Amino acid sequence: MVLWREPDSRHDADADQPVRTRLASLVMSDSENVLVWLQGWYAAQCDGDWEHERGVKIETLDNPGWAIRIDLEGTDLEGQEYPRHEADINTHNWVRAWTSDGAFHAACGPANLSDALTLFRSWATTTAAPTSPFEAQ
Repeated sequence: MVLWREPDSRHDADADQPVRTRLASLVMSDSENVLVWLQGWYAAQCDGDWEHERGVKIETLDNPGWAIRIDLEGTDLEGQEYPRHEADINTHNWVRAWTSDGAFHAACGPANLSDALTLFRSWATTTAAPTSPFEAQ
C-alpha cells in the first residue's frame, strides 16, 4: 500500500495531495486527541488546591527526547502502580514508563511523545482507585 509518492512528470502534482493531506490529518488527529484528553484530565483534577501543588510536566531530554511527570496524588490514580514499560526500537524510537514517588513518569524518543501520553491515557482510563459505595452521591 502506497501512502505517499512524490509526483513526477507522469502524474498530476495535485493528484497525490489528498492522500498526503489525509495522512497528515490522521497523524495529527491521534496526537491532538491524546492532548485534548490530557487537557480534560488535567482540568478535572484542578479543584483549587491540586493545581497549586501538583500538575503535569513535559520537558525535553538532551539525548534527545521527552520526559513526562504527571502527579497522581489527590487523583483517582493515587496509590495505583503502573507496571514498568520499556520499548526500545532504536536510538530515536523508544518509550519507558513507570510510577514512583506518587507520579506517572515517562521518557521517550523525540518522535514518541504522543506514544508516551497514550500509555498514560490507556492506563488512567482503565485504572482507578476503588470508590467506596458509601461516599456521598
